[in-house]
Amino acid sequence: MATTVLIFKTVKGVTPIKVGRRRTFVSGLDWQVLPSGHNYKDEARKIARNELERTGVALDVVHLRRHENVVQAAFIRRGGRARKGTVSLAAVAADMLGANFVAAFELPDGRYALTSCVDEVIVPGMDRVCEPQEAIDKIQELSNSRSSQGELQVYAPDTLWPGGEPIDLEDLLAGVKRRHRLRQRPTFSQSSVRTWAVWAVLAALVISAWLLWDRHQRKLASELAAKQAKELEHLRQQSGQNLHDLSLLRPWTSQPSLETFSQVCTRSISKVPVTLDGWVLLNAQCSAYSTSATYARTEGRTVLGFASTARAWREALNVQFSSDGDLGTIEWPVVMSPGGDEGLDQMDNRTRHFMSWWQSQLVPFEVTSTNSAFAPGYQPPPVSSGQQELRPDWKTARWTIDGVPRNPTQLLEGINPDGLRLQEIELDFDAQGQLKWSLKGEIYGQ
Repeated sequence: MATTVLIFKTVKGVTPIKVGRRRTFVSGLDWQVLPSGHNYKDEARKIARNELERTGVALDVVHLRRHENVVQAAFIRRGGRARKGTVSLAAVAADMLGANFVAAFELPDGRYALTSCVDEVIVPGMDRVCEPQEAIDKIQELSNSRSSQGELQVYAPDTLWPGGEPIDLEDLLAGVKRRHRLRQRPTFSQSSVRTWAVWAVLAALVISAWLLWDRHQRKLASELAAKQAKELEHLRQQSGQNLHDLSLLRPWTSQPSLETFSQVCTRSISKVPVTLDGWVLLNAQCSAYSTSATYARTEGRTVLGFASTARAWREALNVQFSSDGDLGTIEWPVVMSPGGDEGLDQMDNRTRHFMSWWQSQLVPFEVTSTNSAFAPGYQPPPVSSGQQELRPDWKTARWTIDGVPRNPTQLLEGINPDGLRLQEIELDFDAQGQLKWSLKGEIYGQ
């Protein structure tokens, strides 16, 4: 069975590519050799600062590659889709395919993920996703430049480059190491800290306005909880089953409703401080079980100071730091009531209504089909009374919405919630420092 390859939307030149069920490669990093390779953090910050002054484009360092006497930094434009924990395609290929090569990995949409290494250095500008003709031109250009300096191994399908050695993204999976993972490395200077302080004040004003509006929503939430309790009891009586057993069978019955999830998570994230002991908020996430927030250290601040201030803000926090001490994460639990069951409409009908809703709201989205599964912990009975107890009798699709300015409660107001569930809400900042919300969820239908 062939490994599934899923291509995500390219944002600011960066393209995530999911291979199989667990591994996501990233193509489109801007690789630069650091001049001395000794004070690499300072050198990377200097490059980012110079680029900001020259072009106005803010860069973040997401990967450092050390190879003997060469150190390379991988940059992205702030807001690019290079998530922490994803893997650099170019770095893996460089460690697996040799000192001098160019590789073109065919993608399901007909494009190619291109990367190259010369004298053990990843070639700047050659880490990208491109159309077939551009891939051919780049390979030809690099081959011509190396014609007098030794052989350049070409890895590519024969249909793209006759004589090339075939290669697939699946071939890279065995070579992925922990060191290939991307890590967000914000390049804060004193001037950028002042800029973030201004945005922090503006964000505080936005959050204050939200808290005033939120008081009214709490009353509505309590009324909703009472209504849901009655609906769940009615469901139990109709089904003739124990509600706990029904929840184990169908995953959405134990998940919070769309409205509950959005209200609880929006309220939880909106309480997160924009700064803690001088550390600056990068992003915050909320699931059905916990809320977490990640902060970037600014010059002169320490992990002890961050941990102390964080626990003074909220007790019983889980506080963790990155290996270099530049990122701090706080996490605390949240509790949501289950949303119960609802009728299963035809999947095509639900999906089309879902898409039409967001199109009418002018909000970009993505919907992808996925395999249906019973709720975690469900075990089929030893003696089954029907096929529905052995395999899911519903369809599932995943949906995502990235980088919208409206908070989730406002964003979802008026949408038909039947068959929809949320799994994650995230808050971060765009290149201009404005608040942006992202949502992930699932659709269930027949």
